[in-house]
Amino acid sequence: MMKHDQGISYKLRKVDEKDMELLFAWANDPDVRNNSMNTGKIFFNEHKQWFRKKIRSSHCVMFILETEGEPAGQARFDFDNIEQGWKVDYSVAKKFRGKGLAKILLTEAMHLHNQFPVVGYVKENNKRSSSVFISLGFTDKGINKIENTKVIKYSKDATV
Repeated sequence: MMKHDQGISYKLRKVDEKDMELLFAWANDPDVRNNSMNTGKIFFNEHKQWFRKKIRSSHCVMFILETEGEPAGQARFDFDNIEQGWKVDYSVAKKFRGKGLAKILLTEAMHLHNQFPVVGYVKENNKRSSSVFISLGFTDKGINKIENTKVIKYSKDATV
């Protein structure tokens, strides 16, 4: 399905087996590592095991946003028993950053996934990601600590 927003055409699709190496490359992007809770390098064998577990899990849904005929970003929802909801993780490929695609990616992914509540954790200094969650109507639930890192918790109980 192609959409047009501000002159950008895009489509969202579910992740499949052929996306394993793409997601590995994106996960090891220095900016992605810097904004992750675990900032260390990810090794391919660990990623491969993680990916196969996630893609087969009924508690995980992953999407790829494509634009200009290329993969441009990913969104992943993991059901979290403690949160009693879906934790969202997303990233935009370096080439496509700064074009407003994060908002499109999350809007479309939440629409297709359609399971709530959705919770996102953002490092305190990641102003771009915070602004994306706020612009989508997420509620700022305050500062939390995850693995000794200060993060802002954002929550949304209904569709965008």
